[in-house]
Amino acid sequence: MYEDEVAENFYYILENNKIDRVPSNSKRLYGFSEDAYLFVRSTSSGKVSLDIVTDEGMKRITGDLKGSLFF
Repeated sequence: MYEDEVAENFYYILENNKIDRVPSNSKRLYGFSEDAYLFVRSTSSGKVSLDIVTDEGMKRITGDLKGSLFF
């Protein structure tokens, strides 16, 4: 995983029409859940990357967001 000392990493869990925030140090393993996760990374340069994580793996949605992110 990309390391950045000032980065903030966290998951957003999409389940039952609600969104819950979970710290990135909470382990999420592929293949053990039917949930989908949005993995959001904010870097020290102020940009945000957004990945979707499913039991099939992680896919990058975007890696170059700058500004606000709304759900």
